[in-house]
Amino acid sequence: MKRVGIYVAAVAGVAAFGGALMAAGPARLKVSKNAQPHQVSVPRHLPAVPKGKVKVTKKTQGVEAVSVLQFDDNTCESGLGAGVQISSLVEFDPAPPCTNPGPLQILNMTGRMNTGSAQDFVFHNPGPTPGMVNMATVTQALVPSIPPAGACPATGGLQQRVLTTPVSFTPGNATNFYAGLRNTGFAGRDTTTSANRMWILCAACGMTQYSPTTLASIGFPGNWLIRVTVEDAGCTPVELQHIEVSD
Repeated sequence: MKRVGIYVAAVAGVAAFGGALMAAGPARLKVSKNAQPHQVSVPRHLPAVPKGKVKVTKKTQGVEAVSVLQFDDNTCESGLGAGVQISSLVEFDPAPPCTNPGPLQILNMTGRMNTGSAQDFVFHNPGPTPGMVNMATVTQALVPSIPPAGACPATGGLQQRVLTTPVSFTPGNATNFYAGLRNTGFAGRDTTTSANRMWILCAACGMTQYSPTTLASIGFPGNWLIRVTVEDAGCTPVELQHIEVSD
């Protein structure tokens, strides 16, 4: 990764401009790739960050195994985004337990926008990274788009959208997938916990991938308030196969 000088400055308001990442909250910061280098730089090689475990909330929907996957704690302390279209992604794990690979369906997308709107659901293939910017495997328009819910800190403001066509894929046991929003503006961010699963893909920022390690290194840790509802009936659960009792 190219060594890039990053300028960090406090601002009184929220100003959006192309090619910039900004955080909004009680202490608002902006990070501009076009500014002169200051005291913070992104080194060529960053240390790995530990990944937190996904929170799985089981739901009942007929005979299907439906789960909500999330990393946030339902509080929004800040926002992060740009004045251009970006992809705000979360690296999810398939809902456990599974003993062998099986198909998974993403049914719903839930998210919070502080400003601007989220226009599309995007899905990127499993792997160590989401892949190239603007190369989502699946893109579906959110109908209607997710509108702004206001500045944080705040609770609530989450809106769920049912995907027009459920997204099916086979992640295999103990692998991952990337899902999130294509949006313009500030997406809601939970900063009280950090699972290091938050990604930003920005075409206008030099086709840049902002990984969880990069975001943490420039002072933007936390979790997106982005969740997915999945149906994992095809993923075989752990079953009791044999039991013996002896005296």
